[in-house]
Amino acid sequence: MDTLHESHRKERYATVAAFEAELAPLHEAIPEYEHFGKELHFVTPIVFGGSPTIPENLKMIEQQAHAEACCFWNKVYARVKREA
Repeated sequence: MDTLHESHRKERYATVAAFEAELAPLHEAIPEYEHFGKELHFVTPIVFGGSPTIPENLKMIEQQAHAEACCFWNKVYARVKREA
């Protein structure tokens, strides 16, 4: 069975609730909110060592751009997994 390299397998959160608590300070998406209709994008995804608490790693982008970024990172993840 293929697995990711050890450096990519560190669990940052013990539960989904712990992850959600880390993101809780973010604003709710309501029409009056400046980022309504946008998605939060991690410049470096958590699975690759990115942090959800470092402001430079968080960026609000349009939904289409977010979908494209997700596709890109999913391909990187698949490639790294194959090479591990």
